Amino acid sequence: MLISNSAALYMVANLTTSAFVFFRNIFFMHSLGHSDLGQIAMIQTIVVAVGFIQLGIINGGYRLYAGADSSSSAHVNNTVMTSLIVLSLLLLTVIALLQFFDELEFANVQAQSLWIGCIIGVATLGSNWVNNIFIAHEKLSQLSFVNLSAAMASFLIALTPAVDKLQLIMLALLFQPICILVLSMAVNAQTRPRIYIEGKLTRELIKVGFGSYCAMIVTMGNLQLERWFIIVNLGSEDMGRYYLTVVYSTVFTLIPISLLNLFFPKMVKAFDRKDKQAFNKYTRDHLLAISIYLGLVCLLTLAFLPWMLENILPSYLGQQHLIYYILPGLIVFVMFDNVVLILQSAKKMVNILSFAVIALVLNFIALTYGVKNEILSLEFIALFKTLSIIISASLIVAHLYVFRKDILF
Repeated sequence: MLISNSAALYMVANLTTSAFVFFRNIFFMHSLGHSDLGQIAMIQTIVVAVGFIQLGIINGGYRLYAGADSSSSAHVNNTVMTSLIVLSLLLLTVIALLQFFDELEFANVQAQSLWIGCIIGVATLGSNWVNNIFIAHEKLSQLSFVNLSAAMASFLIALTPAVDKLQLIMLALLFQPICILVLSMAVNAQTRPRIYIEGKLTRELIKVGFGSYCAMIVTMGNLQLERWFIIVNLGSEDMGRYYLTVVYSTVFTLIPISLLNLFFPKMVKAFDRKDKQAFNKYTRDHLLAISIYLGLVCLLTLAFLPWMLENILPSYLGQQHLIYYILPGLIVFVMFDNVVLILQSAKKMVNILSFAVIALVLNFIALTYGVKNEILSLEFIALFKTLSIIISASLIVAHLYVFRKDILF
């Protein structure tokens, strides 16, 4: 059996949580005017930006926590949570000082939105960390309960009748990560930290996690680069057409992300024990699981995508070829998760960063070439995005194969 019942429940809960968030966003679009909706979009952007202040502490903490014994894991949890609290207080202090000296001016961003976005971002960092603790201890049923409860509560708050709908929606966005933190500490004592920080361990957390942290930033930058090229050179209407591939890509990677989370603690523990047999077994099981998933999704895409566009999303009819262009790249991207697990277990985060950087550079070269030669189109962008992923993944896999004895056992 590749995954347990609790693991299957966790993946179903992740999909359900994503559905709540998706329909909540649809509700925002129907309930708010363009100006208020723009502030919500800015809040969500600020939340992502605040995530960068952690400097890889969460990434490194998860790697060390997953392979630690009970006493060491508590030490890691205390240091991570205290570090996040300190960084968050520094951020909020800077924002307060800027506002006090009337320097808090950002184009089209209200001060209220900036504050709410920062607070939600800080709470989200904490909720991401406690999620990692649940996964490391394989308490997936508890995690499913916590995430589903928080998502449902946030959705119900957004639906509550109110005169000031914008304020209510901001409250709904804030409530979800705070609810995750409170419920996590209520049901799992291992998530409750003591205020404690150690300079040496903090430096180790950053050292171990900085590579994957930078890879995350580069990957997000690559996505923004693509969208910027479309909006500037092709216009917002074409960005609207390309949105189909954005939504498809997001849905496509939901289950693989869950599988990555499920196998990560197991592989880390096996690697740290130098249990080559167990490590190889988990590697094969993960590869088999994502292969089965990819086979099913590809069959469903080929069979039902035209019907879905014709009957559910008629405004995107005729755009399915864009999905077919990015599909090989998405397949390789998901298959590369298996390599990511191996590299993270071996603490070779620079290799993961190299994959993201190579993909970004290749994509930028292709997009620039398309603009210069006036051949940029949505088809061009989708095809070269796929090629950039395939080439960068192939280079990292080749490097792993050649130097496998130095990287692995």
